[in-house]
Amino acid sequence: MKESPILMNAAMVRALLDGSKTQTRRAVTPQPEVSAQGNLMGEWLRKPLDGLILPKLQDITIHCPYGLVGDRLWVRESFWGCDAPGYGDQPCVVYDDEWHGSEYHPAEIRPWARKFGRIPSIHMPRDCSRITLEITGVRVE
Repeated sequence: MKESPILMNAAMVRALLDGSKTQTRRAVTPQPEVSAQGNLMGEWLRKPLDGLILPKLQDITIHCPYGLVGDRLWVRESFWGCDAPGYGDQPCVVYDDEWHGSEYHPAEIRPWARKFGRIPSIHMPRDCSRITLEITGVRVE
């Protein structure tokens, strides 16, 4: 089983937490180059093939960078490193949906932040993530 990060914005995180988001679509990048004979060309020849079938070319498979069914994705989201009573100089994690300016009310005290202030999602370490998703299906559209 493989674990990989996936970036999500605040609206997507809220939808995940309230249960209204059940799938995520990502564009295949770079787009596969196919010759007139239906063969993959260029960079796609160097990628491992793990079972995704291109809809128009049933005999060609492509690599999925997010993983296969059963793998896990941990969600990277923007958060804040804030002070909490009793933790001294150790910044604590406050997620965007818990942040209301100088008033913040975290669901729990999480002393995992590396620094104080707003931290963009691209810099979220694994131990600060609160959402882990399991891949239940992968397809090409």
